[in-house]
Amino acid sequence: MNTTRVLTVGDKVFYSIGQLAESMKNLALAVFILFYYNSLLGMNPMLAGLAMLIALIVDSATDPLIGAMSDRWRSRFGRRHFFMYLAIVPFLITFYLLFAPPGSLLPARNAPLADHMPLFAWLTGMGIAARVVLTFFTVPHLALGAELSSDYKVRTVVASWREAVTAIGSLLVYGIAFGWYFAGPRGQLEADAYPSFALTLAIIMSAAMLVSAVGTHHLIPYLYQPAQRARMSAIAILAETLQAFRNLNFRWYFTGAVMVYMVVGIDTALLLYVNTYIWEISGRPLLWVSVALFVGYFLGSPFTPRLHGRFDKKPVLMWGTTWFAVLQMLPVILWLFGWMPPAATAALVMTLSVMRIVQGIGTVQSRSSGNSMLADVADEYELQSGKRQEGVFFGAQLVCYKATSGLGKFVSGILLSLISWPTAQQIAAEGVPHDKLVWLALMYGPFVAVLAVVSVWCYSRYDLDAERHRRIVEELQERRRNSSSVVQATVIPAKAGIHLQQADGLPLSRE
Repeated sequence: MNTTRVLTVGDKVFYSIGQLAESMKNLALAVFILFYYNSLLGMNPMLAGLAMLIALIVDSATDPLIGAMSDRWRSRFGRRHFFMYLAIVPFLITFYLLFAPPGSLLPARNAPLADHMPLFAWLTGMGIAARVVLTFFTVPHLALGAELSSDYKVRTVVASWREAVTAIGSLLVYGIAFGWYFAGPRGQLEADAYPSFALTLAIIMSAAMLVSAVGTHHLIPYLYQPAQRARMSAIAILAETLQAFRNLNFRWYFTGAVMVYMVVGIDTALLLYVNTYIWEISGRPLLWVSVALFVGYFLGSPFTPRLHGRFDKKPVLMWGTTWFAVLQMLPVILWLFGWMPPAATAALVMTLSVMRIVQGIGTVQSRSSGNSMLADVADEYELQSGKRQEGVFFGAQLVCYKATSGLGKFVSGILLSLISWPTAQQIAAEGVPHDKLVWLALMYGPFVAVLAVVSVWCYSRYDLDAERHRRIVEELQERRRNSSSVVQATVIPAKAGIHLQQADGLPLSRE
């Protein structure tokens, strides 16, 4: 049976639009939440980091569960779309509430740590709710992407489309933030603007989820459907997730991703601190610096399929990760030596923007490569185990991302506490001492770059190239052809232009 599905541009567009929700949520929480609760609401930074870590750990525990549920689910909405529709409205509500805590929960100035606990409970609870609800969309959506095609190169194209939309989502978040809500004289220090900012993002993200689910709904009959809904238990799902780690390539990929996502957690948690207190940029100038990285993503995405065709996926992943680490260190290292333009100047904004664009062009190669490689690992695992479980693999990847990036945010909160980072009231009265800025620069640049180097070594151990994947797909196709199941051929009316063959729940092909 031909398992290579010819995807239309519309298929790719509607599928990729769903990535807006995950990318916008990730950026909004990563960049703004710690700064908002610590610098503006007065919450202890270590408690804020701990709340974020707890929310991400709980969320992470649900990823493989939801992935395995999605793999086994059988309904008229298919394996993936049932969960995608389910998440839309609850996510809109919980994301808004995360940025709109009741005023009665806020601690007074110089209040004891116990007075911070009500706000800590709100941040933890709403953080868990918003993240878990979106997981019901994100994991099935990622798994759907792996099902759209089994072709090695087409998967890279789909991943590149998804990364391009990730860049668009990030541009939207920064554009709405610094071009609208934080464009005034106080910039990101305007606490009252955050709830409206969050509501605007929530509406856009929920609309994107709905458009993606509806736009790909017509693909449901063409995708794999289990013969019957399997019985599920938490223990069985956990066992399936652990079995995925028997695959050597997945273990190396996962370990490398752990290091990368730790870097991402620290980077995004400290980004607004660096922009505010080292570069002294706010309002629209900060918009240009913030969107520059994602302009680089957008510009770099079209090159990924070409690079994969020439060098294969693993070298591109390693190169992109190294590129990120070098460009992460460069600005703060230059600042420490006094070689960057003065703070709050047009020359500094231009310099940082160019650096971030260049960083984004290289970094997106690693992001697209990683997602494409994980889909290939799912094929290898199917050949080894006889099970088709994209949801388990992408769920495990999200566990990795959320848990380790959450740990990165917690570490950031601890580091800020260890260097006695001043409160908002102290900064307003006295400013930030230079020695604190030096420590902030060291944490943001060289420290995270070392973790990226470790991830590159792990990726170097991955061993699944284009030729080996081609043989895997051929063996899977042969196995399906030799299946003892009775194949029933069904011809869709000519106006659809699609021919399907279904063998007792095997994937359907689109020619």
